[in-house]
Amino acid sequence: MPYPGHPKGCPKFPGCRNLLYWQGGVRSRLKKKTYAKYRQGDIVLEIPEAHGIDVFKTMALFGIELERNPDVVRKVMIIGRKE
Repeated sequence: MPYPGHPKGCPKFPGCRNLLYWQGGVRSRLKKKTYAKYRQGDIVLEIPEAHGIDVFKTMALFGIELERNPDVVRKVMIIGRKE
């Protein structure tokens, strides 16, 4: 990928493609926002897929269409309350 002053491409591009490089920071910011909305008795699923939730279908129920193989990655945490 051409990049001014870097004939072999953007030096940060490989890091952006590497999940280990950026995913921790994104997860940390999302966690902070999620727990800012937390109320006593709420249940937070930080990794909903690990609880058997189909995130694509669940988000679609709320009018949010997630792309498979997107250019922009979206991390999802679910917060709710048992009835």
